[in-house]
Amino acid sequence: MARLSPANKWFAALRPWQRAALGFGTIVAAIFIVALIGAFREALADRDASAVAVIGTVEVDHILGPRDFDALGGAIGPDLGISDAPAVVLMAGGLLRAVDHLDSAQPRVRDINISGHQPKSFALDPDGALLAVADGYFGVLNQDGQIVDGVPLPFSTMRLAP
Repeated sequence: MARLSPANKWFAALRPWQRAALGFGTIVAAIFIVALIGAFREALADRDASAVAVIGTVEVDHILGPRDFDALGGAIGPDLGISDAPAVVLMAGGLLRAVDHLDSAQPRVRDINISGHQPKSFALDPDGALLAVADGYFGVLNQDGQIVDGVPLPFSTMRLAP
C-alpha cells in the first residue's frame, strides 16, 4: 500500500460530510474570487473612462479689471452672461449693462434698455437671447426691450442658473 502524505492523511481522516462541505466551500471561494476579480476589472474600467485630462499649461487673460467695474456705476449683481460677441452682460447699479469690445484697451459699457421692471435674475442662452425672471414670470427679452412673460413661476425666490 502506498504511503499517504500528511495532507492526504488529514483529508482521508475526514468524514464524508466534512469532505463534501470542504469541496463545497472550495467551489464557493473560487466563485467569489472570480466575481471579485470581475468587479475589480469593471471598477478600473469605470475609473479609466471617467479620468480627467490634466492641462499642462494655462494662460489667463484679464479682460475686465477694477477700473472697468468702477465705470459700471454701482454694485455688481450675482448674475453674469457671456455672449459670443464677445460681450459680458451683468446687473450693475440696478440696471442691466453690456460690456463689449473686450479685446480693446478700453471696453465699452452700454445700458440694456428694458421697459418695465428690471429682471431679478437673468442668463444668456447659447444663441445670445436674454432669459429673465421678472415679476414672478420666466420670460425672454424681445427686440422692443420688453420681457415677454412666458411661464409663471411657483416660487418668488426662483433664479436662473448662468
